[in-house]
Amino acid sequence: MGRIEVAAPKYALLEFCNALRKYVIRAIMNEEDALKALNLLLEASITLIDIDKESLINALKYSLMNHVTVYDSYYIILAHNLNTELYTADEKLLSKLSNIEFRLKHIKEYRS
Repeated sequence: MGRIEVAAPKYALLEFCNALRKYVIRAIMNEEDALKALNLLLEASITLIDIDKESLINALKYSLMNHVTVYDSYYIILAHNLNTELYTADEKLLSKLSNIEFRLKHIKEYRS
């Protein structure tokens, strides 16, 4: 099996924690499992990228032009900056941008 590198903006940790919170509130998982999931993420080899001024400006412009959130736009800008693909499970984002972003792929398309 090959090795991959994963990068994300630092705020991705907050997004992940918020998703875990929702899962606990909706009784999809319990608090103990949510904490285990968070610890697994924190132990993973993910390069967390600082939010920089130029990328933030570009993300806002991209967001306004393509009618997607600034959060999603920042991931797209980061992928462009790193010259890599962006994998997502966000069906709405994929349907909005599939004709624009050739490097935006559904996570199911990932092959290790």
